[in-house]
Amino acid sequence: MRTSSTDIVMAINSIELPKLPADFKPITQSGEAAEELPEEVSVTIDAKKRRA
Repeated sequence: MRTSSTDIVMAINSIELPKLPADFKPITQSGEAAEELPEEVSVTIDAKKRRA
């Protein structure tokens, strides 16, 4: 049986978002607490070295 796109959209829109606790902290941080990561990392590959 095929389902119309309207039925699918209505089903998606009826999904309730989870409730977050009051002490919820986001995974990512901003400002002074954020960790600085380098944009690029140089990598040296030894093409002559064989795998064991």
